[in-house]
Amino acid sequence: TLLRHILPNAWGPVAVLATLDFGAAILATAGLSFLGFGAEPPAAEWGTLIANGRHFLMTAPWVSLLPGLFVVAIVFSFNHIARTLEEIQR
Repeated sequence: TLLRHILPNAWGPVAVLATLDFGAAILATAGLSFLGFGAEPPAAEWGTLIANGRHFLMTAPWVSLLPGLFVVAIVFSFNHIARTLEEIQR
């Protein structure tokens, strides 16, 4: 009865929470790498790119703004997907 009753009704909330958590994980990873607690320097992470570009904000603001905009766009996209999944459930 687990496969027939519980799992079909549980997949929707689990999918919504997983999608929301994926956006939160991206924010956490970007924040930690911005602070210097991310991957080692040869690896490109969005937080590291933002942190390295903060010295050039007056002369070349796109160096920090583009990775920051991508982080915002990706997190908003995952939140929109989660909201859409939640609406489909209802």
